[in-house]
Amino acid sequence: MNDETENKMKYYPVATTIGAEKRVMAEIDARLSDFGSLKELQGELGNILSASHVRGYVVVESNAKYVVENVVGTNKLNPISKMKGVKYVLDAMDYDSVKEWMRERSPLEGINIGALVEIMKGAFKGERAIVTNLQTKQGLAIIELMDAAIPLSLKLSGKEIRCMT
Repeated sequence: MNDETENKMKYYPVATTIGAEKRVMAEIDARLSDFGSLKELQGELGNILSASHVRGYVVVESNAKYVVENVVGTNKLNPISKMKGVKYVLDAMDYDSVKEWMRERSPLEGINIGALVEIMKGAFKGERAIVTNLQTKQGLAIIELMDAAIPLSLKLSGKEIRCMT
């Protein structure tokens, strides 16, 4: 690819069913391979991105949205069959937005000491608590239950709590 086409490349999120991201990426590769049905579109697409924490989306780099729709089969005017697990193609995103979206986040992001949280898993599911301490390296929050008869302090993963404030 020359510099002119690289400057025109944009990122198009493709909505998939949750858990079908790897299959959709493999199918796109197969359709664009040397023996695939859409090998003439190889130069039109760039990278195909996916992150484990972004469920239900694959991001495809391309010159135009219709090219991505042709490859995944969501273009109504093109007779290519629709890929299994693909829902639709969203509008273009810039590189910085994609980079922020795909960034791996800490489970404690947005939770501060003194924050009101709800427990999402375990024996205390649904209970409200206040964060008393954070252990960011381990991804743990030490919380104190609000409605308990006796003061009860728990150490939970950031994935097991949700910030309410």
